Amino acid sequence: MGQAEPLRKTADAPDYEFERLGAAREPDAVVDAVRAYLGSWSAERVAQLQRADAGWAPFDEYQQPLSMTCAADVDDVHRGLHDHCTALRASGLKLPPELHELDLFLLLAHALLEVTRQEIGPLAARTRM
Repeated sequence: MGQAEPLRKTADAPDYEFERLGAAREPDAVVDAVRAYLGSWSAERVAQLQRADAGWAPFDEYQQPLSMTCAADVDDVHRGLHDHCTALRASGLKLPPELHELDLFLLLAHALLEVTRQEIGPLAARTRM
């Protein structure tokens, strides 16, 4: 197995967006962090991404982020984009840095959503007793 490429942080993806995601402890906070991250992308950076993403990235034709209102939205976008990136890698293509970064950020958000769901599930069950 090959090693994953290191995440390249850029001016359009500041450390605080990743830190904000890492600090999220409930699903709504994860969704908020994803919205903030996508909102931090410049139109130029989105346009660059859209030249390589085949329409899988969560931005519209005006380079604006798609609406994300709940954890299921994040999961759906992550799944579609990650499957697309996996297929590109399997075909031997190298992902552009923007697509690699977006895939990684959404993968982290999805994983964090899974953790928060596991933590909230037992708590919710205990409060119903």
